[in-house]
Amino acid sequence: MFAYHTSTSHSLGDAQKDLVHLASYAIQSLVASYAFFDKGDEKYFGKVEKYETAVNSIDEELTTYLIDIFNELLSVSENEILASVLDSVRDLERIDLDSIRVVVDDDKVLAGQVILRHEELKKLEKQLRMISYQTS
Repeated sequence: MFAYHTSTSHSLGDAQKDLVHLASYAIQSLVASYAFFDKGDEKYFGKVEKYETAVNSIDEELTTYLIDIFNELLSVSENEILASVLDSVRDLERIDLDSIRVVVDDDKVLAGQVILRHEELKKLEKQLRMISYQTS
């Protein structure tokens, strides 16, 4: 997954490919989280946990890889790409954290928290719409 290249542009290209892989897991986690909340089926809980593990692993490896690239002499455009990929990694990790929070907190829903859960569901729906819009 993280094959080091002598060329910085190849390394950044690999990082961008791995970012797409990370995004795929984060989106799947979000979809499974929404399905768990909507249907209450425990199989979706397991899927969210599986995707969270994958996202965390890729996030950690990719961030380390990007920091190694950052230590190289980069052109202005390479710096911009690197910053963009790092920002995207951070954003995808947040999406994954939202997904896991929905399924973990589901067991803690009390009468007074139903409104908060509804707000979480709206937030997830908004993220799904934004992702669908951006990928279409």
